[in-house]
Amino acid sequence: MCGALLRFCSAATATSLLLAGPAWSAPAWRGSGGAAGAYENGRALLELACEGSRLRLSAFSPGTGGRGASLAVEVGGTAFLLDAGAPGPNSLSAVVPPARAGLLVAALRKGKAAEVRVPAGRYSVPLTGSGAALAPLAAACAPAPPGG
Repeated sequence: MCGALLRFCSAATATSLLLAGPAWSAPAWRGSGGAAGAYENGRALLELACEGSRLRLSAFSPGTGGRGASLAVEVGGTAFLLDAGAPGPNSLSAVVPPARAGLLVAALRKGKAAEVRVPAGRYSVPLTGSGAALAPLAAACAPAPPGG
C-alpha cells in the first residue's frame, strides 16, 4: 500500500506491509485512447483523461475525505497548481485550464519524474513510459474542427 507513497505511511505500517504484505511494484504508465496514467498495484497515482476537449487530472490523495483542496504537479521545475475537487475519499481531480493542458502533457511525456503535492504530503511519480502512454491524449483531447 505504501510503495511510492512511503512518505504517507508510518514506519510501523510500512514495516508491517513490507514484511507481511504482498510484493509491491514500481508505478507503471499505461494509456488507452483518451486516458493515461501511472498505476501502482491497481491504484492510479496520477491519471489524465479527456472529457470532450477538456483534460482532467486526477491524483491519489490519502485522507482527502471528499473535501476539495489544492493539487500541484511539478515536472522539470514547472509547477501546475490546480483547485481540485474530491471525487472520492482518497483522490483529487481537476480540469486543467486549456492554455496549460498541452504544456502539462508535454512536460509529463518528456520529464524524468513528477512531484505530486496534495494536502497529506508529496510523492514522486517516475515518468518512464509516460511518453508512449500519453501520446494518444493530444489527438483524443483536441477540440473538434470549426463547423464539424
